[in-house]
Amino acid sequence: SVQPLEGVIAQSPRAANPERPTVATHAYTAAPGFAELEQGARAFGVDGFGEGTAWDLNLKIGLRPGLQLGLFGAGYVRTGAAAGLGDGGVSLKASRVLSPRAAVAVVPAVTVPTGDAGRGLGAGRTLGSLVGVFSADLPHGFHFDANAGPMGIGAGSPQWFTSLGLAHGGVGPVG
Repeated sequence: SVQPLEGVIAQSPRAANPERPTVATHAYTAAPGFAELEQGARAFGVDGFGEGTAWDLNLKIGLRPGLQLGLFGAGYVRTGAAAGLGDGGVSLKASRVLSPRAAVAVVPAVTVPTGDAGRGLGAGRTLGSLVGVFSADLPHGFHFDANAGPMGIGAGSPQWFTSLGLAHGGVGPVG
């Protein structure tokens, strides 16, 4: 059964835990009954980052302890040829506590072709992913996240995604 992440982080259930969907994520979920809206901009390209930009959105909804629904997508994509709505999708993150300092999660997701593939604004097909996540609070204020799993399922041979992240909590409260 899915267990709540109580004790993993000493924080209010209303505190947000931002994800980094184009880089990595953590094993924690939004509190039940709460929603978090994340948004960000990214630049991309083969020859340079100026070839395209996107405004990405991620709405996380806490369904119950350890279970989160995600609605995500590119609200706006600009390439050299076109601009408009990109692809959107849905994910379900299920997490489990391993210890008071560590948790794991599995995040299956499906992206649907809401962007115009002919204009370069989307993939033109439904794609899936299945990412496993490990998160741990380390000594001396460090935190570690590892993500791995197949992405692009449905577009031929899936690509393997791996991301490792190490962060430090800083020196204390700011402000």
